[in-house]
Amino acid sequence: MEYEIMPYTEADVDAMIEIWNEVVRDGAAFPQLDELNHKTGVEFFGRQDFAGVAKVNGEVAGLYILHLSLIHISEPT
Repeated sequence: MEYEIMPYTEADVDAMIEIWNEVVRDGAAFPQLDELNHKTGVEFFGRQDFAGVAKVNGEVAGLYILHLSLIHISEPT
C-alpha cells in the first residue's frame, strides 16, 4: 500500500466533500448541520489556511484542515 499526505487539489474536492458530509451526518465531531456540495466545498476548503488529503494507492482516504485562530510571535527577553 502506498500512502501520501499532501495539499489538496481541485481533483480531490469531490472525495473530500464525501468524507466531510459523512462526518456532518454522523453529528458527533462538530455542530455543522449543512452538507457541502461541489460549489460550497470548493469555497470552504479554499478559504482554509491549509487543507490536505491523505491518499492510499492514489485515492483520497482522509482530509485535514487547518485554520489559524491566533498567531503569536514571541521575542526573547
